[in-house]
Amino acid sequence: MPVFVLGVAMWLATPAHWSALLWAFLTVFFWQVLLHIAIQIVTRRRSLSAAVVDTEQSIEQP
Repeated sequence: MPVFVLGVAMWLATPAHWSALLWAFLTVFFWQVLLHIAIQIVTRRRSLSAAVVDTEQSIEQP
């Protein structure tokens, strides 16, 4: 197991793989940001629709 860890550490330390690691990081970061924005939009829509329903019910029943 330590040999495997050493091999991975040496592979990561080679500059040839830095661009691949950077692209992988940026891709994951990009998708996380998109997912976060989508979740925010969905939760805002749900809260807005719930507020509209509450307002309609309060208007119907004074």
